Amino acid sequence: MEFLKKYSALILPIALALVAVLLFIPRELISSAVSENLEKSARLSSNIDSLFRKAVPQRQWEIEAEYQAKYEQDVNTVALLLKQTTQRELLSYSIFPEPKSSSNQIFKNFGQKYVEAIDNLANKVMNAGDAPSDKVLSSLTGGVRTTTGRQTTRTSDGLSDTDSSAERIIDTACTDKANQIAVYANPEDSFVGYNFWKDYSFVSKDQGVEDCWYAQISYWIQEDVAETIRQINADSDKVFTSKVKRLIGVRFNSSEVEISIGDSGSRGTGSEQIPSYVLKDDIAGLAPAWTGRKCSDDLDVVHFSLAVVIDARAVPEFYNYLCGQKEHKFTGWDDGSQEQQFVRNQITILQESITPIDLKSAEHKNYRYGTAAVVKLNLVCEYIFQRAGYDEIKPELIKKELSQSDAANQ
Repeated sequence: MEFLKKYSALILPIALALVAVLLFIPRELISSAVSENLEKSARLSSNIDSLFRKAVPQRQWEIEAEYQAKYEQDVNTVALLLKQTTQRELLSYSIFPEPKSSSNQIFKNFGQKYVEAIDNLANKVMNAGDAPSDKVLSSLTGGVRTTTGRQTTRTSDGLSDTDSSAERIIDTACTDKANQIAVYANPEDSFVGYNFWKDYSFVSKDQGVEDCWYAQISYWIQEDVAETIRQINADSDKVFTSKVKRLIGVRFNSSEVEISIGDSGSRGTGSEQIPSYVLKDDIAGLAPAWTGRKCSDDLDVVHFSLAVVIDARAVPEFYNYLCGQKEHKFTGWDDGSQEQQFVRNQITILQESITPIDLKSAEHKNYRYGTAAVVKLNLVCEYIFQRAGYDEIKPELIKKELSQSDAANQ
């Protein structure tokens, strides 16, 4: 008792201290648990917010279905546009895929239409004409005499025994011609197949169908070349102001288009100038194809070469027009459907060669190109046909030749 009385004043503080100690320990334990729970709650809240932001709307399937439908529509649209590039007007609707008449006359009619179509490309589409021939110029200078009394004559290499009067006559005639046309070209030299179809002789039905098919292919390609020249020379009506001065030629069996020399030039026979499909074993390729394209289940591929005399500054522009978009109309393979306007873009340049020309040489002596620096541009190009676009009219003998089946059934 004495002890309690002596230290009674300390009892309360000690009791309070004990209570404080007893309360502190669970407080720390509780605080730690609460803190941990708060962190878990924060993480859970963050995850919930994230999931909420990423939550798929109730009608998401409809949005996805609409997206997939548009994607499919885009794919179908591209496929349709590719198909339409090869749906072109035919020179004759009576031959493909099989002749609609047993008469041989349909092949001669095709030949007449081919000749007319090439004439149209040269004379109307390009507003072209040829330079005066040596024979014409000789007739113009035949009565002109030199100061010594010698009559002026011409040879294949140019004037001989000439005087300034004869030269002026020749230059005037050549200049007048250059002022009358937009570009130098003629159906026989600059295009292929003209003489072949002009003097066509029927051999057999199968040979006739094959000749017509390859002529149709060649016409489509040459039409694109003529359209390119028309586009780039659209603002000019004479050679002096045109960018493309001369179409030397389009060829299918040579990578280099040579310039014809002489009064009448070397005329293409047509039969050996038909296009050839580029097959998997490199047959008919005129140059290594960096595109790697050959005839396949989807494509038919043809190589061709062309050469022009062109203003050196216009070469890049010519590339753009040649490989650019062109328009055409289509009325069905029976020519009985409603007319539709399609676009095509089927040419890729594989190889180029640019060389200077000698204006005084025999190849150019009767041509007047103006004061611009001109060059000879020779190209090897690749032409693409979408099989889905024209396989339905491709003759069976051509398919067998290419070992192809109908693209529509593949």
